[in-house]
Amino acid sequence: DLFKLLKDNDYIYLSNIDHIDCGICNFNMKELFIELYPDKKDIIDTLFIKSNISNNNIIFDKLKKLYYIINNKEYTKDEFELNMPIMYYNNFFITNVNFWKRDDVKNIINKIDKSGNIFYYRYGDAPLHTIIATLLEPQKITRTVFKYSKKMQRECFIDLNNNINSYMPKNYNSNTCIFENEKK
Repeated sequence: DLFKLLKDNDYIYLSNIDHIDCGICNFNMKELFIELYPDKKDIIDTLFIKSNISNNNIIFDKLKKLYYIINNKEYTKDEFELNMPIMYYNNFFITNVNFWKRDDVKNIINKIDKSGNIFYYRYGDAPLHTIIATLLEPQKITRTVFKYSKKMQRECFIDLNNNINSYMPKNYNSNTCIFENEKK
C-alpha cells in the first residue's frame, strides 16, 4: 500500500523512476534556483547534469531567437550550456498535498511563476516538484519500486542501482528536443 508507505514514513513525495529531463525545456532553471537559494548551491549542483548545444546544431539559432525574446539582448557565445534536471518522473506519484500548501512552498512557486520561465521554456511539474521537495524536505522525498511505467521513448532514467539507462524506439528519427544533427 503506497499511501500507507507515504503516511507511515512521513514522506511528502513518492515516485518510482528517476529521469533526466530536457535542458532546453528547463533552460535557466538551475540558475533560477541558485538565485533563490544561494546557500544551497552545492545541493542544486547535484540535481542537474550539464550538456551543450553548439552553433552547428540545427536548434542553436532557434534557441538564440528565444533567448533574445526573453532577455532583450543577443546571445553571443558559440554554444549554449544546458543543465538537465534529474527528477522523479511523475506520470504516477503520490504526494502529501499539505506540503504544497505551506507558505515557503507557495512563495517559491510564486517566484518561479514571476520569472516567466514556465511559460517561455515549458518548465514542467516533475522537475519543479523534485527540486522544491529536495531543497525543502530532502529526507521526505523518496522512490520505491511499484508496477507502473509509461512507455519510455527517447528517455533516460536512473535505476535503483544508480545506473543511467536509456530507451530508444526503432523508428527514432531526430524527433526529440535535443539532437545531434548538424546544420546543412
